[in-house]
Amino acid sequence: MTDAHSRHSRARLAALLASGLGLPLAALVLALLLTGGGEDAQACAEERLSSAPAEAMVDATGPDPLPWRLYAQPVQEARLRHNHLHGGVVVQYGNRLPAGEIARLADWYADDPVGIVVAPRPELGDRIRATAWAGRLDCDRFDEQAFADFRAAHRYKGPERIPSTELRPIAAATIAPQPVRGRTTIAFELPAASGVEVEIRARSGTVVRQLGSFTGRAGRRITLAWDGRDGRGRALAPGRYEVVLRVAGVAASSTRFRVG
Repeated sequence: MTDAHSRHSRARLAALLASGLGLPLAALVLALLLTGGGEDAQACAEERLSSAPAEAMVDATGPDPLPWRLYAQPVQEARLRHNHLHGGVVVQYGNRLPAGEIARLADWYADDPVGIVVAPRPELGDRIRATAWAGRLDCDRFDEQAFADFRAAHRYKGPERIPSTELRPIAAATIAPQPVRGRTTIAFELPAASGVEVEIRARSGTVVRQLGSFTGRAGRRITLAWDGRDGRGRALAPGRYEVVLRVAGVAASSTRFRVG
C-alpha cells in the first residue's frame, strides 16, 4: 500500500469516527487457508457455527442491538448478539493491530456499511475477527477478499429477518446555517423505525442541551429548529460543539459545528 493511499485511508477512518463475538456455540469447524499475493498474503480460519443451539441461548427480550456504525471504543458484547440475530456482521480488532490495517478495514466498511458493526476488542491483540449468527472468521491481518466473502455469505441471514433498510447506519445530522448565531435548523433521516435522541454537546463531551426524542417509520426525515441556547436558556459561548444522535442509548453519529 502506497504512502498516499495510507494517508487517504487514515483520513477516511478519522472522518468515519467523527461522524457518528463469537457466540459460544457447538460448531463444525472448517479451517480454511485463504492466501493472497504480495503484502496481503496471510492465513484466515473460518468457523461455521451451528445456529440451532444459538436460538435457544439468545433472549429476544434483552438489550437492543447496537447502532450500525464504526466505533472508536470497545462495545458491549451482549448487545452484539442482537446484531447477529438481525443478520448483521460484526468486525472487531485487537489493540496491537497496526494503524494501517485498521485504516484498510475502515475503507472496506465505508464502501458497504449496511448491517455492519466495526469496533475494537483489545484482547484480540494483533488479530481481526468477523462474526455473524452462524459463522466466525479470524485473520492475522485484514484480507479484503476474505472479509467480502464472509459478508456475502452471512449478512441478512440471522433468525430475525428484517428489511435491509433497517440495517443502514444512521447518517450524521446536518446543521445550518453555520457558524451558529442564534436560531438554526438541524435535520436527519431515521434509518429504522426506532427512537433517536438528539443532543448538543460541548467539545469536552458534556451535554449542554437535549433536544428531544423522535420516532417514525424508516426513511422519515426529521427537521427541528434550535434557538442556539443550552438547557438553562443561556446562549452558548463561542466555540466548537457537536450534534449527537443517540439510538438505543448509544451515540450513533455526530456532527461538529461552531458557534459564534
